[in-house]
Amino acid sequence: MTRHASVMVMLAIVSHTALGQASSPAGLSVGFDILKTMPIFYSSGYVLEPSLIYTTKNGLMIDMAVGFANVKKDTLYQNSTYFNQGHYLRLGAGGMILKHPGQFRQFYLLADVVYSDFTERFKVRFRDEGDYYGDAFRTLEQSSRLVALEVQPGYRLPIGNSGFSVNFQARFSYVVTEYDADNFPVYLIPGVGCMGTEKDTSYNNAATVGASIRIVYKLLENNN
Repeated sequence: MTRHASVMVMLAIVSHTALGQASSPAGLSVGFDILKTMPIFYSSGYVLEPSLIYTTKNGLMIDMAVGFANVKKDTLYQNSTYFNQGHYLRLGAGGMILKHPGQFRQFYLLADVVYSDFTERFKVRFRDEGDYYGDAFRTLEQSSRLVALEVQPGYRLPIGNSGFSVNFQARFSYVVTEYDADNFPVYLIPGVGCMGTEKDTSYNNAATVGASIRIVYKLLENNN
């Protein structure tokens, strides 16, 4: 065997070991959204979203996620601090788009319903120009329970035969229930996204566009 052939064989072995064959999505998997942990809409706090995904051999999918949010934003309005604490439930169904998905051809589409229950608070600072020293503070608070519909096109990238995959999803959401915005416009709906603006507006958006990146691990294989 020539030196060139030996190198080619070694590269083939390394490539096969690193990537393996494309793992099928069929089975029960757990996922965790890593994009939501990044402070995009907030200054500090957390948003956590674990999920369960069941996929049949025919490519049908059921996707359920729960989320927990407790975030703070310092620069939403002047002289105020914004807090948001709540939880949400997302339930979706859909399937793989291609009949015979390959390693780099695993596209899917989901339709979801999201229920979000959360409380928003503004701690507002007023400068005291009277006879008292220091500033005065006031807290505004409102609670909301909202329902949204979503469409999520996605792409699954399996990591060889390790059981892990990376799922990239775009999210198009529309709030179907009325906002409870007695004290101020709703800024962030946990599980749906940022619905307000950083300007002094008195309205909320009904639709939003977002994205998610999930690390997914297959717990159980579906061989039926």
